[in-house]
Amino acid sequence: VFAASLYFGHVLLGALGLTAAGMFQGALRMGVWNGCRIAVTVLYPGFVLGFLVMGRVTLTEFVIAQLLANAALLIGVGAMIRREGWTGWRPDFALMRRFAIYVLPILSGVALATLNGRLDQIFIERALTAEDLGLYVVAFGVAGLVSNFTSLLSVLTFPKVAARAEPEQKAVILGRFLRLAVAVALGGTVALYLLADWLLALLYGDAFVAATPLLHVLVLATLPLAAKAILIQGCKAYERLGPIGRTEGIALAVNATALLVLMPRLGVVGAAWAAVLSQSCAVIYLLIVARGTFGIGIGELLRPRLDDLRHAWNGLRDLRASGRAG
Repeated sequence: VFAASLYFGHVLLGALGLTAAGMFQGALRMGVWNGCRIAVTVLYPGFVLGFLVMGRVTLTEFVIAQLLANAALLIGVGAMIRREGWTGWRPDFALMRRFAIYVLPILSGVALATLNGRLDQIFIERALTAEDLGLYVVAFGVAGLVSNFTSLLSVLTFPKVAARAEPEQKAVILGRFLRLAVAVALGGTVALYLLADWLLALLYGDAFVAATPLLHVLVLATLPLAAKAILIQGCKAYERLGPIGRTEGIALAVNATALLVLMPRLGVVGAAWAAVLSQSCAVIYLLIVARGTFGIGIGELLRPRLDDLRHAWNGLRDLRASGRAG
């Protein structure tokens, strides 16, 4: 309980650091922004190693290491923002009001998505064994490796689409990012499915190879998850924020219903199938929204184009250039 209470400091430090780093994302300084995101991942094990050298290896030290890593990020980002001349202390209340109106529907979607992401584990903990929960969490974590790659594409989608003035141009850019994310997720899904046994043994040990059937199911959710992430960024870019909360509400309702129906019959594998159904229904709803609200047909979004590879290569080149400029 003490460690969990102490960890609440991560909410403040992490939010401030990553939000401030988002200024570089908005300026398309992707090299700096990605460096900020990676910084915590690098600093955290460094602080943990320091505590291990000192002989302090309790749970509290691991929490403190996370807090120190996020505090270091916040200090570093603050220094870079000040160097860019982006700091100021005079509040712009009109802008703050616009921002609050814009962000509140997004926050509701984030809250629902967070609950949905933990609902399956809550059900497993209540109805099944600790071993089932452990295997499920491990399989869930490995399946998330694909999402780490597609999340970068989703982050790039918002500024690229929002920067276009004409709806037709927005639709073209959104479609390119969606098709690229689906292709990456599909390739990752096949790779994880084939390498499941080897990866689980490598990352967690032979005892967790028993999670392979769960991973084989959970990895199927990475494809709709990737598409959902891109389409939600499209909603933000089009300033159509209502569908975000509704999408996560649909996903939560489907997940809860599927857990109640499937877990008594299939056990922990039923929880994995519930996750797949939940995310799939969310994507179907977003595709309907894209057609009705944005005026973009499903075929227009998903049909591959001959120039997709060329634009993907140009995007990677621009990303490398922005990284060097950053």
